Amino acid sequence: QETKGVMVTMTPSHEIYVNDRPVGGDDASLSSVLRDALSHATDKVVILAGDRQVVLGEVVRVLGLAKEAGASGFALASE
Repeated sequence: QETKGVMVTMTPSHEIYVNDRPVGGDDASLSSVLRDALSHATDKVVILAGDRQVVLGEVVRVLGLAKEAGASGFALASE
């Protein structure tokens, strides 16, 4: 099924979810899941949701992987 964008949720305990599905935190697992999710999305946008305690370096890493996986844009989810 086609979705509008890909929701990536990051928790302070370093858990990562792509469209509410838990994903391994290593680059290979995350890249694979992001590539698959983006291929089914009508908008190649990654919407990032996370707690304020999530480390910026982790966010930057995830955004870099998303871009490599084909994301054309990014958005931050508001609380």
